[in-house]
Amino acid sequence: MITISHTHSDGTTLDGSTPQDGVLDLVALHGFIYRRYAGIHLPHTRDTFSDTDRINAAAESLRAAGFTVTITIDDQWRPAAVREAEREDRAGTRADRLSERATAADARADAARDRADQLSAGRPGGQPILIGHHSENKARRDQERSDALRFTAIDESAYAAHLGRRADGARDNEDAKHHPRAIANRIEELSAGIRRWERSRDNPQSSDEFRRRAQLHIDRDSEDRAHQRAKLAAMAQSGQFVPWTRDDFRVGDHVRVGGYGWHKVTRVNAKSVSVAEGGHLPTVAYRHIHGRRRDGQQLDTPAGIPWPVEHARRVGQWVDLRAQTRRVPPDSATRHKRYCVQAAQRIAHGLDLDAADSEVTAFAQQVTDLDNCRELAMFYLDIYQQLLDGTPPAEVSAGVTPLAITPAWRIPAHDPAERRASELRPGDLIKGLWDSSSSGRYLWRHFAGPVADVSPAHSRPTGSWMSVTLVDGTTREDKTHARYAVYPAGTWEATAPA
Repeated sequence: MITISHTHSDGTTLDGSTPQDGVLDLVALHGFIYRRYAGIHLPHTRDTFSDTDRINAAAESLRAAGFTVTITIDDQWRPAAVREAEREDRAGTRADRLSERATAADARADAARDRADQLSAGRPGGQPILIGHHSENKARRDQERSDALRFTAIDESAYAAHLGRRADGARDNEDAKHHPRAIANRIEELSAGIRRWERSRDNPQSSDEFRRRAQLHIDRDSEDRAHQRAKLAAMAQSGQFVPWTRDDFRVGDHVRVGGYGWHKVTRVNAKSVSVAEGGHLPTVAYRHIHGRRRDGQQLDTPAGIPWPVEHARRVGQWVDLRAQTRRVPPDSATRHKRYCVQAAQRIAHGLDLDAADSEVTAFAQQVTDLDNCRELAMFYLDIYQQLLDGTPPAEVSAGVTPLAITPAWRIPAHDPAERRASELRPGDLIKGLWDSSSSGRYLWRHFAGPVADVSPAHSRPTGSWMSVTLVDGTTREDKTHARYAVYPAGTWEATAPA
């Protein structure tokens, strides 16, 4: 006997079939598919009302072929909280599974690199293949295998990065569903859907069965809407999110609409404001508004504190500069802007121009108050503008009093000691790595900060390696004999500002 059943927890499933009975071929014409983890089922039917047309059509096809078919339908929906919890679990499981696959791909890439290094180690120093020598054929085979393994490592690394992005996307997508604006949008969508079903239910031409199903949709969506409204109310009560209302606006205000900039309000409506013509946003719902300007003051949230529009513009300009110099390809103009942005941050804190980004972060992460964050951004911008106008950095530094901010850590003024990577210990402070070039020995300062962890050494065909992790989570893998400029634990804390 074949049983076609539908529940909101499992969707539409088919039981009682065997691999060779031909049932799948018959029901596939009506949208049924087979998956190892779910058997024969209608896809995308979990937490939806039953599609009786397709179910009945599949049952008739089976009966015509001589099968006995029973249909069981339970259209009672599950509470919105239960559906959300299960969706979160599925998203988390999917992200974890993708992360595991990414880790496995990384391991395959490392194995391919190690094997390629072993094959290359047979010809140290780039020794050429000896033509006519008895080792020529083996050397060529090793070279071909080594090249193939390196390409494999590149492909596996790219695949691991792709899987990692998918895992991050799955987590971010689920997190985005809990954002207050996303919840507000969901409430509006549910309200619009309820109104449509109510019109269909009240249509005199609708059948009794259609009215019954319309009422099911209305009841379920109403329960979901109440759940979403309760979530928003809890956020509003805790101060996490306070929605805009018509009482917050008047004609002549300017409102910020996502990425569309600021628009002048021409009319205040019950659920939206009308803005000046010129674009494609004549009406803006309150849930899409991200700020208000009035009488030279800007309000970012309904429960926020107004602050001067001029200050807001300057802070926004600095934020845009940071984003622009990170994303835009480094043409000559952008490279100069990037240099000025980085130099401004270092001058603001009295650091050397070649200080590591982590040294700047050690100052910035100590500024947590909103007003102080804004003042810091404007201070950066003032210095940046001087540098952009052509003022030499030394002259700018001479006229700037560094901000009185105590950093999380700071490179001492005295000279560091030189240590091998194998001699590093948690609590040490790294100033940089010693390297050499054609112009001589120099200190590479892009890896700097307090050491959080040092891994045991492990062997590779190219030597003994180890990993060094800083307190900010940055990790560097290096050979054990690599040279670091270090302030040993217990020698640098006392030099930090009080």
